[in-house]
Amino acid sequence: MRPCPAGRIFLSITMALCTGLEATAARPALVASLSASELTSLFSFIERVESDSEKISNRSVAHTWVERGALFFEFEDGSYGMVLSAAIPPRIELWTPPPNLPAIDTRRVFEAESVPEGGLRGSADFFFNHDADVWSGTPDFNSGDLSPIYAGLDAESFLPGVGYILFRASTFFVNGTITNATLSYHVEQSVGSWTVGAWAVADGAANFWSEGTVTWNNQPALGDLQDFETVGTASDYYKFMDITSIAQQWNAGSHNNNGLFVAPSGNPPSGAKLQVTASEFGTDAPYIFVEYSPPASAPTVTTNAATSISQTSATLNASVDPNGSSTTVFFDYGTTPGLGSTVTHGGIGSGTSPVSTPQSLTGLSCGTQYYFRARASNSGGTSNGNTLNFNTTACPQPPPTVTTNAATSIGQTSATLNASVDPNGSSTTVFFDYGTTPGLGSTVTHGGIGSGTSPVSTPQSLTGLSCGTQYYFRARASSAGGSTNGATLSFSTASCGGGAALSNGVTQAGSINGSVQQGSWNYYYADLAAGASNLVVELFDLGGDLDLYVRFGAQPTDSLWDCRPFFGSTNSEACTFPTPSAGRWWVGVNNWDTGPIGYSVRATWSTSSGGIVVNEIHTGPVDYVELYNSGSSSQNLSGWTLVSTGGATDTHTLPSYNLSPGAFVRVFENTGSPATATVYTGQNFNWVSADSGSVALSNGSGTGVDFVRWGISSTPPPSGTTWSAPNAPSVPSDADVIGRSPDGSDSNSGSDWCPQTPSAPGPNSGCGGVIFSDGFESGNTSSWSSTSG
Repeated sequence: MRPCPAGRIFLSITMALCTGLEATAARPALVASLSASELTSLFSFIERVESDSEKISNRSVAHTWVERGALFFEFEDGSYGMVLSAAIPPRIELWTPPPNLPAIDTRRVFEAESVPEGGLRGSADFFFNHDADVWSGTPDFNSGDLSPIYAGLDAESFLPGVGYILFRASTFFVNGTITNATLSYHVEQSVGSWTVGAWAVADGAANFWSEGTVTWNNQPALGDLQDFETVGTASDYYKFMDITSIAQQWNAGSHNNNGLFVAPSGNPPSGAKLQVTASEFGTDAPYIFVEYSPPASAPTVTTNAATSISQTSATLNASVDPNGSSTTVFFDYGTTPGLGSTVTHGGIGSGTSPVSTPQSLTGLSCGTQYYFRARASNSGGTSNGNTLNFNTTACPQPPPTVTTNAATSIGQTSATLNASVDPNGSSTTVFFDYGTTPGLGSTVTHGGIGSGTSPVSTPQSLTGLSCGTQYYFRARASSAGGSTNGATLSFSTASCGGGAALSNGVTQAGSINGSVQQGSWNYYYADLAAGASNLVVELFDLGGDLDLYVRFGAQPTDSLWDCRPFFGSTNSEACTFPTPSAGRWWVGVNNWDTGPIGYSVRATWSTSSGGIVVNEIHTGPVDYVELYNSGSSSQNLSGWTLVSTGGATDTHTLPSYNLSPGAFVRVFENTGSPATATVYTGQNFNWVSADSGSVALSNGSGTGVDFVRWGISSTPPPSGTTWSAPNAPSVPSDADVIGRSPDGSDSNSGSDWCPQTPSAPGPNSGCGGVIFSDGFESGNTSSWSSTSG
């Protein structure tokens, strides 16, 4: 390589050429690889240009650089210069670019073969090194390289249409989009005023030509006219023709680049002549100036790791450079590397720097591996980022499923507690909580049952219990998913000394032996359902000194009891519990005297009816049943049923009717026009006799709510209700009505009932009144009359 000279104003470009490196970091540029001849030419030019005061005057050069074979200047006054030709003498152009426009935005090239690659944004000059003129006067003659080139009429023969000028740019194409193309040529001399046109050479293999072989007889055919200009009698000026259309077609490949014709357009005047500077004379040589935009570049996409990962969501990330074109970003994702689903992130503009594109993704499955990649599209194409993956966090573990089952193997002091427990996939431990009250209080550990997904039976032996005692228990299981309690059930251990069941309101006679104080016990028990009230336990008809003991949940002892009247030597004792707990109540009779001693024992309680009771029954000409809400909340009677017996058994379904607390409603047989607080069943109450019958009331779920029977009826009460002797009295033929006294009293026996004086729906009049009602059959309560006695 040539040694670097010193002490010159073009030191920066000299260093660039002799080292092959960029001369300055202040103006980045690509340094072209130059041949030895190119280097020699440029160094010669540098030496010449130092004294060229006509072109650069006394400007101080701040920077110079080479790009794709062209030499550029940046002067300290902010203007720019460029060498358009390295020929002798050189051609130099000076200009001031727009503010902030880098000098590299303008590209100039020496020859047509030096086409910018990669579609650099800006413009380019294409200088021709192929040209020729042909004449009709010498049709087989090739003129070769002529200086200058002539067109027009032959000055001697004046033959018409004798001359063409052909400009050839065989390597014209550049990448990108051409926005403007202008043919420029220098007129050295013209004679006459006439029109010159520029045509594209027609397509076809026969139309390729060479300046060393083309003649008038084998000249290529003309294609489309591109532009025309008028020339006049003058010299030393330039003409410009718009050839944008053909340049775009060359660039797109839709037209062969066979060059251009420049020739008369129409008939030139006699003696017309055009003399144009040939391409061999670098300065003022014809050239095509092209402005173009680079091809759009596809985005640059980098997929980045997912963040904010949860059980069902994550944030996908990427860095996307639009590379100068409006760009849209997508994310493809799926549970396999094939992806399959897409979410659109949206547009990110048309910048030239990477843009962060976080994208929230929801609706994912927990504990699942997902694959994803970023994808971006613009007019330059579509780019896929690399495929990454992430795992959503583990699925929440469900707590165990626990079902408490009935106790088995129940003895006096032991029982087996049972449950079915599904671990639901997590390691699970089972416990049993138990105690003599619903509050439980004690725990036994059954132990681990693994982490399966099916129910496991968990029997647990329980010892050390008290005989004759009611126990409550439930299963409980814990795992990483949480803790679950099963339902609370109950059982009673076997009686310590046996025991007999007491029916509600039924008296049982007994006898007890003994000669030692408190040495002998007889036991009884009563099972109360939820909602029972007013439990009364009586010990009477005593034949000696006996004591009554009552205890809930276990047999009483002389030291453990809930009630011990201890009235001394009396003929009766009683214990009363207004709000007894549901479950087993134990009754103990203890002997303080020598035996045998006789006695009677009885337990009486009221059952719950949800507040609704049968309050009055009428078996007269127009039959009805009156209902009363003794509770504290409203009840809708839709779907409730009344079952009546007495000659026939009939089921009556009630219509929708809202019965408020403290309110009454009369349910009439057959149909009619309801008055206040009345409804109709649409069918008969088939009471053929007032001597006996029954009425059972059930709620919409079919559960018994209340029951009453009178006379000699033996109809059993439905499930959920009880009845004990005596029956309610028969309905008197002169009264036709029996009712509760007082309203709502309910001991599940006939002691609550007596003949009544009927009235409009409302409170009963009490026992003793008698009614005879003419016209009552109409159901019109205004026609009722009453008598006393």
